[in-house]
Amino acid sequence: MHGMCGDKSTSPSNSPDSFLLLFAVLFILKLGTFCFSLHVLLF
Repeated sequence: MHGMCGDKSTSPSNSPDSFLLLFAVLFILKLGTFCFSLHVLLF
């Protein structure tokens, strides 16, 4: 996970670090919307 330092991130188009970051962001957004809908349903 050294892509955050900026030594390997010269080509962010098809680097696996950016793909993992995008997947993590999508997963966090999906989890956030799920928790929000659950909170609205409960309260």
